Amino acid sequence: MRKRWLGIQTICLISGLSGCSSSRDNMSTALLVELNGPVSHCSGFEWPGGEAAPAETYTHEKLCTLVLRLPSKTSVRTEARLVIIDQARGDVTRVHLCPLKETTGFESALDRLEGIVRELRMQDQKQVREALEEWKRKTPEFSVSTRGVVEERVGLFMEIKRHGDAGQWFIALTYNYYTDDRIDLWDNIKKHTGWTPGHTK
Repeated sequence: MRKRWLGIQTICLISGLSGCSSSRDNMSTALLVELNGPVSHCSGFEWPGGEAAPAETYTHEKLCTLVLRLPSKTSVRTEARLVIIDQARGDVTRVHLCPLKETTGFESALDRLEGIVRELRMQDQKQVREALEEWKRKTPEFSVSTRGVVEERVGLFMEIKRHGDAGQWFIALTYNYYTDDRIDLWDNIKKHTGWTPGHTK
């Protein structure tokens, strides 16, 4: 996971998240992705390798509207500057995204993250609530993170990352679907968040 986040930060620097985007980049593309669904159900792009031999990862480095369909059939719509999608055995297992068009001050990034948390109805999860309250009290010196549960077997890792030394920050999110071979991780997340079925809608 650490290596993945270093990769996201590097791509953000290259792809213009710092604000050096062109007018062409501001033309948003719609991507439809089904978490725990086959890569063949994705639309708005072609998965590298196709259905026969799909690549492990697809990366979209331009401004887009990501429509993420969860296993419950609920859809989450997010404007994103960067999207990285992972698959295993032909099914989408993980979706990384940066939901800011450019870097910003910490308070603005925190406000945006709070909006995402409310949209997903995660604000009452103890671990998430305590992290947001702590970050409100004092701007951290370095990157900070927390995780919560979106729905059964779907976790969300949330990070506000420092961008360089100019007091700029960006948000990095990862939606994870916990398959049967990762059920121990899912049980651990439920334990630490206090989430139970029916806790979030």
